[in-house]
Amino acid sequence: MTTPPPMPQPGCPGVPPGYAVPQPIGEDPETGEPVTSDMKTQAVLAQALSLVGGWLVGLIFRLTSGTRSSFVRTHATAALNVALTQLILLATLVVAFIVTMFVGAYAASRSDDSVAVNVAAVLFVVELLLVLATGITGVALWIVGAVRASRLQPPPRPRVVLRLVKDKPRSG
Repeated sequence: MTTPPPMPQPGCPGVPPGYAVPQPIGEDPETGEPVTSDMKTQAVLAQALSLVGGWLVGLIFRLTSGTRSSFVRTHATAALNVALTQLILLATLVVAFIVTMFVGAYAASRSDDSVAVNVAAVLFVVELLLVLATGITGVALWIVGAVRASRLQPPPRPRVVLRLVKDKPRSG
């Protein structure tokens, strides 16, 4: 674990004259680094804007603000992983929809028995329920993540979310 850089003080080379130095409002619970209100806002936005922007929002926050703050990077990575998990699940369900549709149509055309059509209809309803559950889970995780960011807590890390993007700081 690396030690965080010290916060700039007024008159330091990184602070333009006339600008206030951002004061820490707390610390990152995982690294102990100071967290400013700007960092907290960016972490909340990384989670909340993922509701409408999906994986792209998490990626943008991770590549921009996440390079300066481990707190923002952690929340952006969590939002990105939720979005990518949703994307994979929804793509799989779309393929299942298509297969179910063709198998049901083929079975209906090949037999006089309506059992095959009924099985396809039941599978279709189950797939619709899975799509709904996937969407609700993603929305819930992003909302909980935004609330946890506003309280300076780490993001939720449920087992159902794939860890496709690791939360490691960039070296260099």
